[in-house]
Amino acid sequence: MSTDPAFTVEWTVPPEEERGDGAPSASSRTASAECDAATATQDRDRERRGGRDPADLPPAPVLAARVDQLRSDRDAAERRLDAVRGRYETMLAERDAEIRELREESSALQAFVRRVRRFL
Repeated sequence: MSTDPAFTVEWTVPPEEERGDGAPSASSRTASAECDAATATQDRDRERRGGRDPADLPPAPVLAARVDQLRSDRDAAERRLDAVRGRYETMLAERDAEIRELREESSALQAFVRRVRRFL
């Protein structure tokens, strides 16, 4: 996943002093605006608690490179896991074959012992 560095969107809200006459004052805010502001503050606080400060994020190409690196690391780990799983399944198949052979030998031996006992 890569992003185009030429395409960036910045969201900024000017301070109340710079808004001018058309901006609503603090006393004329609606309840939904208050709720939206509280939600935005909670989201921002949650991101900061998660170790991310949205203002200090690296540029998009750096993030895309990091995502690509993490994906390649994950793919390498999955390949190692598949290799270990393959070796384990091979070992199990060999043990199962050995157990089958031992059971066959044991049942053949038991059948021989039964025949000898019947004969005697």
